[in-house]
Amino acid sequence: MSKGMLERDIVLGTALVDMYAKCGGLEKAQQVLEELPMRNVVSWTALIAGYAQQGQVQAALECLNKLQIEGLCPDNITFLCVLSACSHSGLVEEAERHYESMTRKYNIVPTLEHHMCMVTVFGCVGQFDKAMSIVETMPSCDCSAIWLALLGACRKWSNSRLGIFAFDQSLRCGSDCGAAYVMMADIYADIGMQKDAEMLEGMAHALNNPRSHVLVGAR
Repeated sequence: MSKGMLERDIVLGTALVDMYAKCGGLEKAQQVLEELPMRNVVSWTALIAGYAQQGQVQAALECLNKLQIEGLCPDNITFLCVLSACSHSGLVEEAERHYESMTRKYNIVPTLEHHMCMVTVFGCVGQFDKAMSIVETMPSCDCSAIWLALLGACRKWSNSRLGIFAFDQSLRCGSDCGAAYVMMADIYADIGMQKDAEMLEGMAHALNNPRSHVLVGAR
């Protein structure tokens, strides 16, 4: 696409950035972005998302900085991409800084996805107090995905007390995910509660294989 065409249609240019970014052509996406006569938060976010998906966190953060230097305000999607990138890379302090900036500087109300990223990033490093503080700020905790993320962290760090609580909460939310039973079984096994672990493993098997569950019930 010619530079002249990009100058005539910024929407088309932004769509092109998005296409290249999603296909992994980040250098081309960056080039197209730089050729745009005017960049907006949508075009920058498309590139940030591309870098985040490819695990190039520093490049994503640099784009966020350039976006702000140009006088643009990142939106909730921009921050979601940044927090997701930080979460997958274990950049706890970076994630925390941007989360606070999002809420305090830009007055953006966090969505479930933003909360998920922060619970994951805190849980991965065993900062359970901070993970729970995020959960407590949510307007509703009736979300099994949040509790499953916390349960996974509890399994990693052998936090049986909080793990039992997270498991119970996931069931209260109506979760019928076999993964929850498997993770809780692992936690029980770690603390020597082998019978309870075996019971949950059996329940997980029944959930993952409904037909076997029916056959057992029909005996």
